[in-house]
Amino acid sequence: MKKFFRWYLETTGETPKFDAIGPLDIAEFKRYMQNRGQKPATINRALACLSTFFTWAVEQGHAA
Repeated sequence: MKKFFRWYLETTGETPKFDAIGPLDIAEFKRYMQNRGQKPATINRALACLSTFFTWAVEQGHAA
């Protein structure tokens, strides 16, 4: 989560808002990690973490 939030802040200059993050943001974050030479297992773990977090956020009403 820290990597994603840091990347989002550096990329957009804004603090991430749950409702503003979409599939394109996730795909760009994945590309960013690939370009930085992250191993596939590290990328998959980060994406799984984001998926779990956003599933929770939707269930709690923090995101749509």
